[in-house]
Amino acid sequence: MVPKVTKVFIAEDSATTRAMLKTVLQRASDMEIVGEADNGASIVDKVASSRPDVVLMDIGLPGISGLEATKKLKERNPDLRIIMVTSNESDGVIFDAFSSGADGYYLKSNSADTLLQAVRTVVSGAAWLHPAIAGRVLRSCVRGASKLVDKKRHPDHKVSKHDNVCTLVNLASELEQAERIDECEAVYEGAIALNERLNTEHDAGEALLITLFADMLYNHEKFVKAEELYLKALDLRHQALGYEHSDVASSLENLANLYDTRSNYAEAEHYYFWSLKIREKLSGPDDPLTHDTCSKLAWVYRAQGKTDLAAEMDLKAGRKK
Repeated sequence: MVPKVTKVFIAEDSATTRAMLKTVLQRASDMEIVGEADNGASIVDKVASSRPDVVLMDIGLPGISGLEATKKLKERNPDLRIIMVTSNESDGVIFDAFSSGADGYYLKSNSADTLLQAVRTVVSGAAWLHPAIAGRVLRSCVRGASKLVDKKRHPDHKVSKHDNVCTLVNLASELEQAERIDECEAVYEGAIALNERLNTEHDAGEALLITLFADMLYNHEKFVKAEELYLKALDLRHQALGYEHSDVASSLENLANLYDTRSNYAEAEHYYFWSLKIREKLSGPDDPLTHDTCSKLAWVYRAQGKTDLAAEMDLKAGRKK
């Protein structure tokens, strides 16, 4: 099968940089340069006529800036992928670039291979962030929380600190639905960092925020970091709620599910069993949640060859009120 060719448009006012970008792209058999512009004023019409898949956008274009051009292009074609190409490592500029609709942020100091990786990544529907840029996006999310809220609310509306955290969580959810997972992760970290600044004491609310982040990571098979966050949420819930609480049982099952997915059945057994004891004490043996935990525990017993214990759990799971 012949691989799909990605059509790339270059918007860059420096002839030297344009030549460099063209040289890199021309070496790739899966990419084709379909147009170029050296100013922001002409880019919208040129992109419309050349119909690229990806635009490499210089932030400092004359005429209208690359940020403004990105907004205009995204308004006309939300599916168009845009990578900002710049030497600017300012936190504020990075944040503004993604707020404008950019799908990637490429530093001119990065390698040629990195540019090709960025193009291929955004074409696949994901966002592209260099690791160093991801950290800057995180910090920008924290400092820019009020700005994000202001865009979504009436300008006269008084914004609370709690609103800022909630807005970041909503933004993270939108990014996850758009499969922009790297940005989603950065925004969740920003929400957690902001929440920690606003609250001097750890509480169950922080545990919920961390759990939402961990759930997202788990769903996208980022298990190591998800495990770390689930453990942190469990510890916070212990401190805030004590050991016998339904939220603690939920945290235990989050960990058990993760270990079960990774075939670490001994750890899964430990956390399912602990959760079961809490559920039985709080809700009784006939509660649907208790039955569900029994079924999960039966599975991990069976996976370890503990057939007698599995049969016992199957029996408990089948009890009727």
